[in-house]
Amino acid sequence: MGPLVTLAYSGGLDTSAIVPWLKDTYGARVLCYVADVGQGDRELDGVEAKAIRTGAAGCVVEDLREQFVSDFVFPTLRAGAVYSRTYLLGTGMARPLIAAGQVAAARRGGATHLAHGCTGKGNDQVRFELTFQALAPEKPYSRDRNLWHCSHEGGILEDPAVPPPADLFLLTADPTEAPDQPDEVTITFEQGTPVALDGQPTGPVELVERLNQLAGAHGVGRADVVEDRLVGMKSRGIYETPAGTVLRAAHRELEQLVLDRRTLALKDELAPRYADLVYEGRWWTSEREALDALVTVTQKRVTGTARVALFKGSASVVSRESPFSLYAGEYATFEADEVYDQADAAGFINLFGLPVRIGAQVEGRPKPLEEVA
Repeated sequence: MGPLVTLAYSGGLDTSAIVPWLKDTYGARVLCYVADVGQGDRELDGVEAKAIRTGAAGCVVEDLREQFVSDFVFPTLRAGAVYSRTYLLGTGMARPLIAAGQVAAARRGGATHLAHGCTGKGNDQVRFELTFQALAPEKPYSRDRNLWHCSHEGGILEDPAVPPPADLFLLTADPTEAPDQPDEVTITFEQGTPVALDGQPTGPVELVERLNQLAGAHGVGRADVVEDRLVGMKSRGIYETPAGTVLRAAHRELEQLVLDRRTLALKDELAPRYADLVYEGRWWTSEREALDALVTVTQKRVTGTARVALFKGSASVVSRESPFSLYAGEYATFEADEVYDQADAAGFINLFGLPVRIGAQVEGRPKPLEEVA
């Protein structure tokens, strides 16, 4: 009897073809593993029966939606991680979770090998196999949609000069045809994690699903990205991330209200590193744990609400409130106040400009005007 192989299975053409290939090539028995990360009912309808028809010995379908949002999406959101300036990492976050679920299913079923159907030219084979190496260093064989996003690649999109066709999009309306009146949504955060919509406590899955519907109807969340793949070439992807776009805007504005300038700068420096980590599949590492620890410290005061206006493809924060706000109106006002002595500014400027003056003297720059006179 051949080895028992657990295959990350989607029901698509590639993984359906892999089942008989593994049987014919290796004499393997194949256990298909399907993770529900919010890709939609149509993709999962009949997937178990299809796996059996293609020759699988069994098929496991596991609902990972809440874990996906709580343990992967929201931590990445709190970190402010964005890849190639605009990509909100929907696929990059899902793959380590799917692969981890696959490893657990393999152990439960007594499988000895792991397999996936990712192309050797993309990023996903790295994401899957790094997870395999981290969680189960066994011998691996070598349109994505989930709760957070839908990505589109290939075909006509491989020419970056060609605009995406209008009928490509699944989650977002054409912004030019979106409603002529904006909608507003209020998001409540506790220590950087979204916990309520419009004042109503909302679980992570429902929160993302509702925001996808609300923001998608206004055409919010489209991104056309030419990105650098991990394996070396550039590729072009079209991404739809309605909820993520709204949450990112709200979270950033709340951070701006409650964090001091240097803490914000530190977090902004590390956010691209976190994005690279997610993109490259290095989720199950001590580096990610260390970054999470730092992020957790920065998020202690990121509690409050942000109201976001949705209109014709844009998500604009129109108000923000927090019990930890660092904004003090009595200091910021341009009107008369009793807390700020403007004469203090002269001394500050003299000290702040001291390096400039010393540098000018050392380099022999023109003398001050009073000395010239």
